Amino acid sequence: MWSRGGTTTNTDFLLIEMIAMGISRATTERQLQLAKDDLAAATKKLQAAQVAEASYGLHPSWRSAAAKVKQIGARLRKIASIEAQNEEVARLKAEKLAAAAQEKGAPRKKKEKPAKAAEPKAAKKKAKGE
Repeated sequence: MWSRGGTTTNTDFLLIEMIAMGISRATTERQLQLAKDDLAAATKKLQAAQVAEASYGLHPSWRSAAAKVKQIGARLRKIASIEAQNEEVARLKAEKLAAAAQEKGAPRKKKEKPAKAAEPKAAKKKAKGE
């Protein structure tokens, strides 16, 4: 549906919506821990069956658990990047407000009109009057 070449993907929109709905970092970290526990259980089951570690990827239950861990990890990294971006926006906003407050407190310099602009008008009036 969406390309990964610098544009927002469909899953990014879903993630943004989930964050707006209240999926917090704590909830996502809890989900990640549960997914890691499922992966550990799937790994233990394969170890009990004496399956070689290199061939874990051939078993659907282990692949599914590993994919879930990877998916939730990506979601957690996206949340972290959004939090970092929000902190940067808040910092810039505070700097902008501080600069505006500092400018309000400082006396403003009045701009002087150039004298050259006034002279030609006076010269024109004198020319018409003569």
